[in-house]
Amino acid sequence: MSSKKSMFPRHHRVFAGGRYLRAFDHLPDICSYEHSILTYLGSLMSFEKCFLDQAAFPSIATISVATKISETTVRAKMRALASKGYIRVESVHYLNERGKFQQDSNNYFFTDLAFRLFDDVMRSRLRIQECRKRAVGDWIETVSPEQIALEQSFSSVSAQAFSFSYDQQFPELAFDDLAFEISQPFPMPLSKPKEVDSLTPEAPAKPEPDLPIPPLTSESSRDIFTQTSEVARLVSAWENVTKFPVSKSEREEFFREYARIGGSEMHFARRICALGRDPLALSNAKGMAYLFTAPEPVAAPPPELKPPIPFPKSPPIDRTPLPKNSLELLGAITKILNDETDEVQISRLTSIRELIPKANFQLCLELFVKYRSKKP
Repeated sequence: MSSKKSMFPRHHRVFAGGRYLRAFDHLPDICSYEHSILTYLGSLMSFEKCFLDQAAFPSIATISVATKISETTVRAKMRALASKGYIRVESVHYLNERGKFQQDSNNYFFTDLAFRLFDDVMRSRLRIQECRKRAVGDWIETVSPEQIALEQSFSSVSAQAFSFSYDQQFPELAFDDLAFEISQPFPMPLSKPKEVDSLTPEAPAKPEPDLPIPPLTSESSRDIFTQTSEVARLVSAWENVTKFPVSKSEREEFFREYARIGGSEMHFARRICALGRDPLALSNAKGMAYLFTAPEPVAAPPPELKPPIPFPKSPPIDRTPLPKNSLELLGAITKILNDETDEVQISRLTSIRELIPKANFQLCLELFVKYRSKKP
């Protein structure tokens, strides 16, 4: 099958003698009926080298007789295989002898998706064999034909090289000749001089071409096992956000579309996170197919910073040392009375001063401390 229409070439290793025998054994979402139909269609593929595309065109009745499946089941399974993307159906119409269009048997083609898992399985088996050989110490690195040709050309050149014996390369020289040889500059190999672009207005530098920017989708080298694990994580995140289970058919449909477009796990994870922040969009999402049509997530605006809560300022601490005896207490009260203007405070200080000769010094000191703590 030609690669122009997502077909496999004629020399593909799963195509031998016009029969596809083991190519569909590992497809995860087909039943035994669909496997029998695919194998039978592969046995009818033409092996003529003049054809670019191999098409099978049996009738439904012929497929039913060959596979021992009823015609109703064959029609249903053919539609299922076409919807899953494993075969491409091409209807054929022609003009009969009575001048009316009549439908002939359809042409059936295999797609690239039908063989993708087979290639991944074969590569995985080779990788497992290499790991086992490496574990027991019998591992030999696989070498491509290009590397073998390169090594052969290098060995042929090295065989014609000079002998590196000391006598031939470094003959005995006199001291003067040796000093002259050292003083001479070592001859550099012939090479193209490096062109330096000038930045002067007479010869401006040439602009460099822009490098291609890789797309947001994942790399094409990922196999189907990696994509299966990515889809499993996306399904788990979807169920965690929507609180609804995902059916098996919905999971398979999402996986086929995800593998077809080569989706990126991070891209769909951002959409699921954005869906969890939007209750309206979450109510409109009826299935995981919504992720393919959902708008691009918009970055959440940063939260508004509230002004800091003002704390009441604490009153200034009076660090004046306390009086140690009655004379110092009397002098401190007299100094405050000279600067005080409030009549209430003056009366309090006066009562404390009159109490000094009559009461204990400790009691007068406590009253003075209370006055200082209540002073505005």
